[in-house]
Amino acid sequence: MLSKVVLDNFRSFAHAELDLSGPDGRTLDHAAVCGENGSGKTSLVESVLFLMESARTLAGRPWPVDWASGYNLVLGRDPDDRDLDGMIERLAAEYDGSDEIWMPRTSMPIIAEKHSRIGSDDGIRAAYEFVRGARFGYGLELDRDGRVLSEELTCRPWGRKPTVLYSLRRGEEPSFHRMFFRDAGYGSCFRDLVSDSWGDHTALSILVSETADDRGQMEGMVCPWALAFLDCLAEVRILTSGSGDLFPDMEWGVMNDDDRIVLKAYQMAASEFLRCIDPDIREVRHVRHGPRGRDCFCYRTHVRRLIDGECRLVPIESESSGIWRALEILPYLMELYRGRTVLVDDADAWLHPDLLDGILEQALDDDHGQLIMTVRSLPDAVEAGHAFAVVRTDGGGREVRPIDVAVEGEGRLDGGCRGIPNPYWVDMSMIVNEFDYIVEGRGSDRAGTAYILPSDRFERLLIR
Repeated sequence: MLSKVVLDNFRSFAHAELDLSGPDGRTLDHAAVCGENGSGKTSLVESVLFLMESARTLAGRPWPVDWASGYNLVLGRDPDDRDLDGMIERLAAEYDGSDEIWMPRTSMPIIAEKHSRIGSDDGIRAAYEFVRGARFGYGLELDRDGRVLSEELTCRPWGRKPTVLYSLRRGEEPSFHRMFFRDAGYGSCFRDLVSDSWGDHTALSILVSETADDRGQMEGMVCPWALAFLDCLAEVRILTSGSGDLFPDMEWGVMNDDDRIVLKAYQMAASEFLRCIDPDIREVRHVRHGPRGRDCFCYRTHVRRLIDGECRLVPIESESSGIWRALEILPYLMELYRGRTVLVDDADAWLHPDLLDGILEQALDDDHGQLIMTVRSLPDAVEAGHAFAVVRTDGGGREVRPIDVAVEGEGRLDGGCRGIPNPYWVDMSMIVNEFDYIVEGRGSDRAGTAYILPSDRFERLLIR
């Protein structure tokens, strides 16, 4: 579970802390973060994505796949080396016949450029705390150019003092705990890897890359705590801004024959899920189209729905935004029930409030995983003590603060709370009056008149 996030100079935050420890010291199993549009709710979710991206900078396979996302095998499963080589050969033949295709490996400066605080020349500092049998802390500091300044991984087993597994600082020798390496020869090799690439990459990314090649071998090379922290990262699933980590492309994709059974199982789960939401939907079906090689195929997602007494196959892009969103969050709900930590951005976007409450009441009723979500307004299912808000400070900054859910019958939130959206703040009459005044030199006495301006004139007004 994710226990705490501390950010400095990240996106819209000069400093922010999201502490998910409850009053009794136990980590919250669910939390909702609300705030105004543009306040930084998504940035909190993307900060965890930043951690995972930084951990994958040296991974053996590109992530995300920019040049052909379909070949990254949807359903969150990476191909083994043999499959990957075959894909490269097919891609090479499909594009220009070249012998190999460059597989991008993202560096820290590229990642930092995307996540650095807007308008700031300072570096990024981020710290995370996870709980999984033991409590893990990870800190990462980047300079203004996106290169790693410092990195630290700590472990605090229950009832014991914190142990620094490794601590690295630019210009200093790498420092590893004496029990970090279980094999002296590998310890020397790992130190050389860190010395060669640390700065553009992290020691964590090297550890991820090495473990991805042979997890069993790594269990004899490094201490179990280090691998347990990697398991924490593997348990996090993120859905942000309409596209997720688990299903890179639900509308189009490529799968090997071996994955058909997984796809069929998902179709059954999705069909049952959508039938509960819309009884006119009878089935989710992935329709194969166009051959793409001997051992892979393309598909498009459709639903079979009842229309005027007849079942018709409808492409998912023709469905409503609510149905699409429900299908989009389904994989993450499944991961939640499997006991993983799930972060969902704009969880209430395009979903009916009653539907969202019904889903949350089931998901939060039993002992499942951990759900962290950003929402536009707090669902009724969110319990007191589990609500947070991104609020504005007097200096124009952003902070994350816990908020109290109002007593039942008194409204969900006090709209006057700084940083909490309140539609009554929007004075449309004043806005229209100001527009009329600028355009025609008229004031509030003509507020009821609508003006239709030529597009070129309106553009000139904007330029001014």
